[in-house]
Amino acid sequence: MRKSCADYVRALSTKFTPNGLASRSIPTSLYIVGCGSHTFISTYMKRTGCEFQIYTDPSRVTYDTLGMTCNLGLGKKPSYISSSFIGALIGTGNTLATLLTDSGKKSQNGGELIWINSEIKWARRMLNTRDHIEVEDLELVLAGQEKDNLQ
Repeated sequence: MRKSCADYVRALSTKFTPNGLASRSIPTSLYIVGCGSHTFISTYMKRTGCEFQIYTDPSRVTYDTLGMTCNLGLGKKPSYISSSFIGALIGTGNTLATLLTDSGKKSQNGGELIWINSEIKWARRMLNTRDHIEVEDLELVLAGQEKDNLQ
């Protein structure tokens, strides 16, 4: 998984916890699906502090089925990407680790989806490599989904 995705998972892990999401008015789970080798998962979890379940689909059938795109465009820098000198140094090390492991197709873009009762109720597909929804905006979407489903 790319550095920007690692930054995003780190930001998600700071904002949300599995227990916190499970205790919401509508119990919620967060899953992460990467396109690299499963052997990369434990290192990735340690590097990002992620406590959520991570799966991989190196064939990328899931990405294709869900209409995810591939490109290497950067787009604008989101707030979840650190820009400090130390962050850049850590990022360089993480980039090297990513290049030395089978982290999947570098141009594969993902997205965020909300499933309720096995049906996609909300989806946002990335347009470039740094286009995850901002964590604060995801929180608003989740709050809206809870409100909409409680009525």
